[in-house]
Amino acid sequence: MNFTARKVERACLRGIAAGAAGLDLARELALFDLLECRRAVGVCVIMAMHDCNLAAFYATRIMGIQKGSVLFDG
Repeated sequence: MNFTARKVERACLRGIAAGAAGLDLARELALFDLLECRRAVGVCVIMAMHDCNLAAFYATRIMGIQKGSVLFDG
């Protein structure tokens, strides 16, 4: 793993949500694959994102929130 990948990994594992901002699709998917690997070994991954399709592909649980109210949880 190169320096940049380690830096992104550390940032994401600390909960910094901006890790995927500005990445091309291939790198964004690689980032989510990395997070999935971490989740598979027991790391809790919590994300806030606007791409519902991408969230549905990777997430084990999704909550929809609008103006502070939970619209759905599943």
